[in-house]
Amino acid sequence: MIDILRRIAELQPRYSHTNTPEMQERGELIRNALPSRLNEYRPAFSSSLGEFSDDLRIDGKDGSGKKIQTPWVRIYSKSLSPSSREGFYVVIHFSTDGKACFVTLGCSATTRDKEKAIPVQDPEEELSRRIDWANHLLKKSDADRSIFIDTIDLRSEKPLPRSFEKATVLCKRFDIDSINEADFIDAICNALRCLSIIYKSYSVFGDLPESDKAAMDMERLINPNKTIENQGQGYGLSGPERKAVEVRAMQITKEYLENEGFEVEDKSDTESFDYLAIKGESRVKVEVKGTTSAIADSIMMTANEVDLHSKESGTTALAIVTGITLDRRGENPRCFGGDLEYIHPWKIDEWISVPKAYLVKRPSPKDSV
Repeated sequence: MIDILRRIAELQPRYSHTNTPEMQERGELIRNALPSRLNEYRPAFSSSLGEFSDDLRIDGKDGSGKKIQTPWVRIYSKSLSPSSREGFYVVIHFSTDGKACFVTLGCSATTRDKEKAIPVQDPEEELSRRIDWANHLLKKSDADRSIFIDTIDLRSEKPLPRSFEKATVLCKRFDIDSINEADFIDAICNALRCLSIIYKSYSVFGDLPESDKAAMDMERLINPNKTIENQGQGYGLSGPERKAVEVRAMQITKEYLENEGFEVEDKSDTESFDYLAIKGESRVKVEVKGTTSAIADSIMMTANEVDLHSKESGTTALAIVTGITLDRRGENPRCFGGDLEYIHPWKIDEWISVPKAYLVKRPSPKDSV
């Protein structure tokens, strides 16, 4: 394998966008030889990726038509990253000067223009949000990231390689002259273990803002047969899993209120709020919302909930628990973690209410006369 890596590196300074003999050789190494050798380590890779390894894939890319300056080999879950323009994955990159290769964990840096059917760069703000989300998730976990202390530098000023650099979450640099196969494979396995943590949250759309998830959920309820954009990148939550997330949010909020000296009464089954928090003469109606998303830029509420908090605006409270993790899925899901934001007093009239669905009633016979 080391001979293959070094030969690819040797060919890098001879880059041409045309299919020269050198680029033909590089393409064969990237698309076939290196993935084939990496496949010999599939058992170790599958073990590292864990529950998401059933559809583990390894493939290389050096450009369709015009050759790209910085070819790569990608290791990923087919269902959670259907293409290089979707999701997160482990990537092997090569610098243009042929001096280094990199084992990285990254995400898509481009999407496909639906009208022109060509790759376009993701907005930098959106790319930064995805990278920040992944870094935040890994920092909260027990993932060993100690070897990923390097910064990727592909030695290029071209837009595509620069976008690859910006789309990198973790990076381990290897000098081509001194690269060791055991260390190289160990870095890939370590990166895949980190990727499995990201996939666990990504598979339930944990990377999406709550507003995007809410819109998808509403669309799914109203049009169950419609294909929803982004749905292929995750599994969403089942009914029991949604309930488990709600229960976890309620637990965290109750613990907080009790630690603050409140007596807490659960009103979620009978009222248009979740908790009544009592301390002396104070009685606070608390709305609780939980999500697997790291960002809760919005919440979904029923008409009755909005009505209550509007009438009593400035006296009620809102508890939002973000970043809840599903530790176990299926019929008996289990959740852990979560970060609480407690807002009191909550002034709902300062928030923006957006109608996402309507109840459209058939006119009565007398109305149609």
